[in-house]
Amino acid sequence: MATPIKSTPILTGKDSIRFAKAMEMCRKFRPKNAKNNAKHTNGLNGQLNFPLMNPILEKIKIVRLEEDTPVSSFDCGDTDLNGFLLNDAKNYLKSMLAITYLAKIDDKIVAYYCLSYDSLIRTTILTEEEKALWNKVGRKIPNSKRRKTYPSVKVGRLAVDKKCAGLGIGRLLLLSVREMYLNERHHAACRFITVDAYRSALPFYEKSKFRYLTTKDFDEDTRAMYFDLKAI
Repeated sequence: MATPIKSTPILTGKDSIRFAKAMEMCRKFRPKNAKNNAKHTNGLNGQLNFPLMNPILEKIKIVRLEEDTPVSSFDCGDTDLNGFLLNDAKNYLKSMLAITYLAKIDDKIVAYYCLSYDSLIRTTILTEEEKALWNKVGRKIPNSKRRKTYPSVKVGRLAVDKKCAGLGIGRLLLLSVREMYLNERHHAACRFITVDAYRSALPFYEKSKFRYLTTKDFDEDTRAMYFDLKAI
């Protein structure tokens, strides 16, 4: 994993619009007679295998971490991910290296993710398999516009409190990132979402339609993955 709103104005402006759209996308694909404990269903035109709505998702508020945002406790079961939020996130913000967003229910932090700009880069290709993987990256890009580097945003960290695991919060946060870059104006272009995923998180990102960038990291602790925003 990559090393990689003040708490009062909750869900205002663009943050409010982005989260509302993500929630609406979840509701859109929920059958009218579905129960909260129903099995998974395909949503977003097949782009995301999202769990049917859980009432707890309705209570989540997303806020941007600021230097004066109180962060008292968080435990996702992973020391590195806990330590980043508790000890490093504000330093990354101050150094302009990453911006962290908190998912909160009342005053409790139930999840977080951080973002920073990135580049999807074609490295030296040694095998036909590597070439095939890179061709998938540019498959939806016209030949005249294909390049060796593409603008991206990296999900440097994404973690959910272990007491809230399995409720669909992580996938909801990924949806909010997609909405942010698909439907809001930005000062710089962004075509892909990237992540250096822990091995334990690979199934999560696979279900969210992320692809592997290379086979060279097959035996590593983390694997480089990407999602094409134009594929939605």
